[in-house]
Amino acid sequence: MSMVYYIDESYVRENLPVEYSLLSGNIQPALNQAHLINARDLMGDKLYNFMADLITSGDISLPQYEKYKYLLDTYLQNVALYWTGVYLTTNLLAKYANRGIQQENSEFSSPADLAVFRALKNEMTDLSSYYSERCRDWLWWNQQYFPQYQYVSYNGEQPASAKNKFRGGGLVLGQGRRFSYNNMCVY
Repeated sequence: MSMVYYIDESYVRENLPVEYSLLSGNIQPALNQAHLINARDLMGDKLYNFMADLITSGDISLPQYEKYKYLLDTYLQNVALYWTGVYLTTNLLAKYANRGIQQENSEFSSPADLAVFRALKNEMTDLSSYYSERCRDWLWWNQQYFPQYQYVSYNGEQPASAKNKFRGGGLVLGQGRRFSYNNMCVY
């Protein structure tokens, strides 16, 4: 299966504070990480792969898949966007080169100091965590519409994130109380 993205480079350029001249080689690794690590962790392999099939075939626009389209447009695009911002922030700080790790710099500007980097990284991490929790909450409360959203895997596939209070019908020990942004309550 080829890589399917919920957002593309132009979406990143339009919705994050990045220059339009930012090279594709800088954005693409961050997009990859956001999808393969964060979106997949949140959804699990079964739902992630099913969504990829729906997007590839164009079936996601069919009426019987309206919940999947809503999930994509309302939640997953924000998850992918802000996690891309997190990874992009680090990716733009330095690059691997033949001479070693090189700090990114331009002849027309000076590099941001570490405090600016940390502030931007923290803000992107906060936004990505917020949108991930909103998506996780919405999936949790609407899982009856997504039979592929499963917390158990038998064949080595990654299950959906186990950071929910309940998993497989039981209480997950060691999990702290969580705040639901959708329901504005702690459970």
